[in-house]
Amino acid sequence: TDAYEVNNTKAKAKSIPVNTNITALIGTSTDKDWFSFTNTASEPNIRVTLSGLPADYDIYFFNTAGTKVTSSENAGTEDEIIIWNTSTVGTYKVKVYGAGGSFNSSSCYTLNVSLSSSPFRTTGSLNDTEITGTLTNIYPNPSNGNMVVEYNSSSPSGIQMIAYDLIGRVIFNEQSFASEGTNSYSVNIHDLAPGVYVFEILNGKDVSRMKFTVQK
Repeated sequence: TDAYEVNNTKAKAKSIPVNTNITALIGTSTDKDWFSFTNTASEPNIRVTLSGLPADYDIYFFNTAGTKVTSSENAGTEDEIIIWNTSTVGTYKVKVYGAGGSFNSSSCYTLNVSLSSSPFRTTGSLNDTEITGTLTNIYPNPSNGNMVVEYNSSSPSGIQMIAYDLIGRVIFNEQSFASEGTNSYSVNIHDLAPGVYVFEILNGKDVSRMKFTVQK
């Protein structure tokens, strides 16, 4: 069953809680699901995730003025993700629909709207989080948030160091400089909850990333 019907139009959009998974159905070829939610001044940044798709579903995202501003339209049953980093507080809307009339009258999809005080990461794949490029080591790993990051650079250059959680919320962002050869950086990221995170170094077009774990 779908607890959010009838919500087939923008005017009938159903309010949903944030930072919570909700489930609903696209039950016919013409069914469309509209939802609304409100961000806050303390957590204005928005990440919408549509997952567990039983068919090819897509999402449109509407700003506080009711204007469609972006969409996610991946093929097949791949997750759909929209990130909207903003300072504008208000009520936003999301429309879920079946691409080309796709539907499944018995299996639900999952929709989650996450809010964050920090901007969500908007580039790269969160699944590509093993050792890549020239970020060679993080130690100790696990750590309590105090760690050393080792990075090898082919030439002197400015770099950007970023850390984020597995839903893309940026928790650390700092500019630094890399000399030619091996570089070591002492990084202290305060007040991290235990869990798995990703550390990334940007050097021009080169992107290097590695997972690290916080234990307390």
